[in-house]
Amino acid sequence: MDAVVGGNGLRSFDLASLSGTLRVCHVELVLLDDQPPTASITSFVHDQALLCTFEIGARTRGRFMLPLDWCLLGCLQAVDPEASWCHGVPLASGNIVSVMPEGVTEFALGAGSRMTFVLVPLKRFQERAAAQRLGGLLEEAAGVPVLSNRPHVPLQAY
Repeated sequence: MDAVVGGNGLRSFDLASLSGTLRVCHVELVLLDDQPPTASITSFVHDQALLCTFEIGARTRGRFMLPLDWCLLGCLQAVDPEASWCHGVPLASGNIVSVMPEGVTEFALGAGSRMTFVLVPLKRFQERAAAQRLGGLLEEAAGVPVLSNRPHVPLQAY
């Protein structure tokens, strides 16, 4: 795919390529404004986990369903709190989010949203979280471990 780099570092993508970001599942994206689908995506696989940082140039709405054996943990570096949400829960810059594989996840992101996330096998995450709880290093928040002192938003799929 040929991509054109704009002055802001974002590249032009077709929606099919952009929706392949998560790799382990299909993502449906719809543009909500007249901006072209531009994004900056950096990803790599390390030790069975997909790490990805992306920024999207257009206001979008989308949905995805994680396979039953994967989970997503993410850090929202920059989001428009007026236009960004997941399952109706407003998202804010600095939030840490977790998405477990229980149904379809629906979201909206404002233009210029930037996040970093990791997709990891669920069993591996559960084993590590259990080991950390046994060591007393993690606290529970709504049944999901708090991964930092930033606000944590556990997002349950419908």
